[in-house]
Amino acid sequence: MTRILLAAMATIFTAGAGLAGPPEFFSEKEKDFGVSPRGPMLVHYFFVTNTSKQPVTMGTPRVSCGCTAARVFKSVLQPGETTAVEASMDTRRIQQSNSIKSVIVYVPFLQPTFQEVQLRVQTIARDDLMMAPYAFDLGTIKQGAGAKSATKITFTGDSNWKLVGTTSTGGYVKSEFKESARVGNQVTYDVTATLDPACPAGHWTAEVWVKSSNPAIDRVRIPLTVIVDQAIAINPGEVNLNGLKSGESTEHRIQLKSDKPFKVTNVQGAGADVTVEAQEKTATVVQTLKVTVKPDKPGQIDRKLEVTTDHPDMKTVMIPLKAIAK
Repeated sequence: MTRILLAAMATIFTAGAGLAGPPEFFSEKEKDFGVSPRGPMLVHYFFVTNTSKQPVTMGTPRVSCGCTAARVFKSVLQPGETTAVEASMDTRRIQQSNSIKSVIVYVPFLQPTFQEVQLRVQTIARDDLMMAPYAFDLGTIKQGAGAKSATKITFTGDSNWKLVGTTSTGGYVKSEFKESARVGNQVTYDVTATLDPACPAGHWTAEVWVKSSNPAIDRVRIPLTVIVDQAIAINPGEVNLNGLKSGESTEHRIQLKSDKPFKVTNVQGAGADVTVEAQEKTATVVQTLKVTVKPDKPGQIDRKLEVTTDHPDMKTVMIPLKAIAK
């Protein structure tokens, strides 16, 4: 699955920042939405990672056309931090149809020195192309469940129009199409996206592209979003214990919860100063782990507890554990 190229202004950032500068912070600088019906809001995220050696401050982006809006999610980035510039094209505000609409997003970097990076978004908005709904929104599902969504694409400008292929940017997404109506110049296809049950937990986005027989609408993009919840919920998701005393034991409880009964079969990654015991010996929807931490000397304890289960959709659970002993 994906989370999400014109050259930007090329200036050395600062001597103290090394060779990396704002243009190199972006994983991409152009997004072509292809052909779109008039109506949807086209959204893309340009990811930005501060690969320099000092903090950088970003300002408010400006755009070359009122049909597009842009914003930065986090304006100050420490070295190694990542944020995104969101660019949104409102196809209802594109005045001229059937031609390329290209918009520049100017992203200013204010500190430690001023520099502006140019991003580009573009599309072709058509009045004779319709889609309902505009996207595959799979909502929130449980890991291992899989999901399916469908849309209808209608073209009114060519009685011989056909869809001839479909691809997806998501490794866990399969797409297919089928003609559903052909009346006069109006042709309608049903397009379906199916999410593989093997899709990992996370907040995922992908794009389904359908290829057309008409060169004027060569490819049509259909965005897909889904939130896959873990098959086993962990509470808390990590353990942080501070102020421990050397030689003294501290107990902590972790709950693993699912909608299917399961058992904890093994725990690895503990060590001499950390022990983990599953409290339930039979399969149940809630398993409790008793974590005992007994540091033998002052310092930091850093562990990754690898919990093995017999759950069909989540065989392994990783739980970070950190503790500081005095």
